[in-house]
Amino acid sequence: MTIDTNQFWNLISESQLIGVQNVQTLFSEATADDSLDNTPQALAKWMVKKKAITSYQAKIILSGYNGPFRYGKYTVVDQVESGILAGHFAARHTKTGYPVLLQFLP
Repeated sequence: MTIDTNQFWNLISESQLIGVQNVQTLFSEATADDSLDNTPQALAKWMVKKKAITSYQAKIILSGYNGPFRYGKYTVVDQVESGILAGHFAARHTKTGYPVLLQFLP
């Protein structure tokens, strides 16, 4: 699925990864930056560079989904793709930032 720039910003907002005020600030910075290409891919790369989102989160958003990234008190930041923990998700405790590993059971 290909998304346009407006959909990208809507998905960022709906994902609840960034507060509404911070989304507005990032939007203002992005539109003011003349060197920034205004495509969803370029915006995602720029946001990863600013550490507003992770590359995993950018990949999901660019696929046209707003997550889910939040599970209870945890925010998913990456998916383990190889090794003994493949299929698990790296996450952070929302309040403390403590790293955890999540496994979702069917």
